[in-house]
Amino acid sequence: MSLVAALLGGAKSKTVSSISFDARSPRYRYSKGRASGLRATSLLTCMLPTYISKPLPHPNSSTDPDWHEWEDFIAAERIPACDDLVVRCYQNVEHHSDYMPSNELNHLLNLRHFGDVGPYAELAVDRYGLEDDEEEHPTTATTEALEAVFSQKSCRFTADSVVFKGVSFEPFYAIHKFDSIEKDVHIEFPGFVSTTVCREKALDFVGSYGVLLVIRGLDAVDCIVPRNSSVQTTTNAQVPEHEVLLRRGVKMGVERVVPKSGSAPREVHLRVVPPTAD
Repeated sequence: MSLVAALLGGAKSKTVSSISFDARSPRYRYSKGRASGLRATSLLTCMLPTYISKPLPHPNSSTDPDWHEWEDFIAAERIPACDDLVVRCYQNVEHHSDYMPSNELNHLLNLRHFGDVGPYAELAVDRYGLEDDEEEHPTTATTEALEAVFSQKSCRFTADSVVFKGVSFEPFYAIHKFDSIEKDVHIEFPGFVSTTVCREKALDFVGSYGVLLVIRGLDAVDCIVPRNSSVQTTTNAQVPEHEVLLRRGVKMGVERVVPKSGSAPREVHLRVVPPTAD
């Protein structure tokens, strides 16, 4: 019996039936996160992503005024609960010395990817600085703990499912020039990508001058679903996040661009590019 067949024995219809055994994938490396609770993530202990065959819902205040639709969907589809400490710290709803919030983590992952000299450093220096001290900023521990969660609780959604992301001034999004990017351009996100199934929530993060990203192709990237918390610092704090977090390193291609019109922001429609074994 092949290794894939052994791993898939007895699998139900919601389990992905294939997997790429790339030795460089963070899913199959040993993890040394200080507080992850998963010291070693081996090939045989990693779970295959759960495939959700029902398209993602798009809750809004008109059809779902009490904001129950997303949590009902999570329960009905048996999506793994991601309430781990590192995830709560990433969401900035809890604080722990071993783990970093999303903005600081994604800044340092981008700094490591692009380097401390060049366009990214110029965008980031005033807001975050260019210091990358592992003792003060536990980038590696946070990344490995999040990877351990992805290795155990990932989902894949249908190719036509849609998530949204509002981007504005953060340097790790500004580097991609979404305000001027054109069709057929391909980009890579060195950090994790927080998205939402709720367009209203995404627009909270767009502001007056930002861009709305509309993302498809979620059958080609591992996702986790954190606890549905609220962001008190946003304009519509009463609207929960409805978050879907995409694994770091995801690549996307621009399918089309919708220009800004009146109060409606510019939209950049992206599709996840399936990983290759290069």
